[in-house]
Amino acid sequence: MTSVAAQIPFGELAGFLERVQKKQGSDNKKKLFREFLAKWRESHLELHRGGQTTDSFYPCMRLLLPQLERERLAYGIKEHTLAKLYIDILGLGKDSPDAKKLLNYKAPTAKQEAGDFASVAYFVLRNRCPEKGSLTIKDVND
Repeated sequence: MTSVAAQIPFGELAGFLERVQKKQGSDNKKKLFREFLAKWRESHLELHRGGQTTDSFYPCMRLLLPQLERERLAYGIKEHTLAKLYIDILGLGKDSPDAKKLLNYKAPTAKQEAGDFASVAYFVLRNRCPEKGSLTIKDVND
């Protein structure tokens, strides 16, 4: 049996979270969340058409609230180790500018704040990743 999480692209959830982040005021954020939940419910009703199902919002919720996740433990990878993994996976030369940016993420530059590994990784990865992926919410959880 298929699930709603297997139908909704992860990019849609990421886009929703970016819109929430950019909205000012809690009422506007609540409105966006209500719209997202309504869309999930519509997809659920359309997919299952009144039949019995164990499908739920849980796969999405575990991505929305990762700090509350009980089934998956933290990876325990520090930024420096993650930088080395990215360099290896992406096939970057150890002395390339992007490798140096990842390894020296704490050093401030004009484009980023010192110590913000996520921003540095984003700028290094953005041109190496597809604009729109094909993973669903279920794929990311799996």
